[in-house]
Amino acid sequence: MVVGVGNELRGDDGWGPRVARLLVEQVGPEEAKRVFDCGEVPENYLGPILASRPEAIVICDAVDFGAAPGTVSIIEFSESGGGAISTHNAPLALLAGLLAAESGADVFLLGVQPAGTQFAAPLSPAVEQSAAAVVEALAEHLRRGT
Repeated sequence: MVVGVGNELRGDDGWGPRVARLLVEQVGPEEAKRVFDCGEVPENYLGPILASRPEAIVICDAVDFGAAPGTVSIIEFSESGGGAISTHNAPLALLAGLLAAESGADVFLLGVQPAGTQFAAPLSPAVEQSAAAVVEALAEHLRRGT
């Protein structure tokens, strides 16, 4: 399962929702059922996510981890401290812990280093490029069911 999180009105913080939308466009209808664009309120999607009984959940969000803009990394929630840049209400570490406890799924944070999160800014070119690469990889996994 793929969960896109972020605020599309704040530049690169919109990376998670962008990944989710592009992914839905690339996969078939069955695979698209395992992709959620949660925007700023991933906690509002707990019911549908848990109802689908996922084995693994990948949360895609912008996270400042001090790398070059557009760099993508799998981040342990203990490392992130819930410090995702996006403006969602509940800390991602809390959300991930709840998802893992309730579903038994492995939960991962796939973070992109933003260039900026200014209001009304588009995604930066580096972050947009990383979205395309991540979507290609995730689409392949969803199609294979892995």
